[in-house]
Formats: sequence, C-alpha cells, structure tokens
Amino acid sequence: MPPPGVRDLRKQCKAAGLDTGGKMQDLVDRLKEYEDESFCDAILVTKSKIAATEDDTKENAKNALESTIDEEELEVRRERGQLYVGNLRGLGLVGLPERLRILEEQDVSELKASQHLLKLATIDYKRVRGRFVSVYKRDILKIRTAWDKMIIDSGNVSAHEGDALIDALLYEYNSVGARPDFFVFIQLYGMNPQEVVKLTHRETIKILNLHATVCANADQKPNPEFLAKFKAFINEFQCSGNTEDYILASPTVSTTRAAYDAVLVCPPYLKAE
Repeated sequence: MPPPGVRDLRKQCKAAGLDTGGKMQDLVDRLKEYEDESFCDAILVTKSKIAATEDDTKENAKNALESTIDEEELEVRRERGQLYVGNLRGLGLVGLPERLRILEEQDVSELKASQHLLKLATIDYKRVRGRFVSVYKRDILKIRTAWDKMIIDSGNVSAHEGDALIDALLYEYNSVGARPDFFVFIQLYGMNPQEVVKLTHRETIKILNLHATVCANADQKPNPEFLAKFKAFINEFQCSGNTEDYILASPTVSTTRAAYDAVLVCPPYLKAE
C-alpha cells in the first residue's frame, strides 16, 4: 500500500485529470507542471492619487485599479514561454527584470572602448572625423567645397564608419573651426548634433553610426527599405522626446521599440547582382 503522501498526490493528480501512475517524484513533477500551465501572471498598471494618509492612498489605488478593470480592455500575451494578462501599461512591464539583467550584463569592454574613443577626441582625431564628413559630401552628395578639399587634403588617415558622438563635436558653436554644414550631419545621422551629444544609450548610438556608415559607403548601394525604416525610427524616437528607455519596453507597447527592432533586422545594403 503506498504511503499517505503518495496517495494524496495521486488524488490531486486524479482531480486535475492527470495520470496517477509513477513514483512520488513523478507525481510531484506532474502536478508542478500542471500548476505552471494552469496559472499566469495578471499585471495591471494605472495611476492613482497620493492622499494625506497611507490608508487613503491605498483606497485611492484600489479604486483606480477597479476603475481600470472596468474601463480598459485586457489583453493576453505570451513572452519567453510564459502567459500574461493585463492592460497595455501592465504588459509593458512583462520581462522587465530580464531585460534589465541583459542590459547590465552587456560586455563591459564595449563601454571601455567607447570611453577610450571619447578620449581620442583630440584635434588629430577630429581631423579624421572631419575628413569622413567631407569625403561623404564629395563622393555621395557631390557638393564638395574648397573648404572640404582643404580638410580632405590635410591628412592621409581616413575613417569609413560613422561616429555620431565625435562627429557631433565638430559642430560645437564655440569650438575653433566648427563645421557649418549641419544638414550634412543630419543626412548622415538623422538628428542634429545638439540632440546627438545628449545621447547616452549605446544601442541608439550604434543605429545612428550604422546609418552613417551605410550612407557614406561609396562601394555598396544602401537598401532603400533600411533607409526608410531608419527614418521611421528617428521619427518615433523624436516624437517620444528622445527618451532612451524605449529599449526596455515591449515592441507591442512601444512604437519606438518596434521601429528600432525593424531597423535591426533589415539588411542595410542591397544584394550584389
């Protein structure tokens, strides 16, 4: 006769419509799997007024949540194999701890490399970056000026990739020899230099750099779809007030995140014929 614990587990399995055979651990695992599949997290987020006392604040929150349930439509979403139900604000928090963990664990060496690059923003490095912009004007835009020719001829070191943060410094109003051709920077990076210098999110800067690299590449044809998706991302990003926490949001909630993901998966160049 099986021990009491096993008998009880088998009763639970039978009540749940599960197989009742096997050892105790089999029954435990079977019930746990059933439990995991039978429940999901319900996430509801809303705004509530702060009151003079904690009790009143709690009451306001309770009323706000009840009102949200009545007024907002709930949605069901599966992410990372887990099922969630909630309003749009609540579902925007799904997987947030995991996304934060991923961001925190990103390669530290990449950050150090960026810091090192900023330290290289000396006069010599700025000259290299200035040649990148002027060569783009000469080879792609076909509007090279005598000033651009002087910049290009001033050295023999060339850059072939975008560098939004450093190139933005070329347009500082108070710096000696500041570039006046803001429209060229905007064509390369999609934003004006004053906006770019305030950016801190590495992934946003990478997208800008990629776009500039593609635009300045005279050897490969840019993919029009990539250019259009980049433009859509910049539009969404600027409409959000250049808020860089879009990366933490779900693409189904944040239009900026959705536009960002669309750029990432789009081939930047046309296939060679």
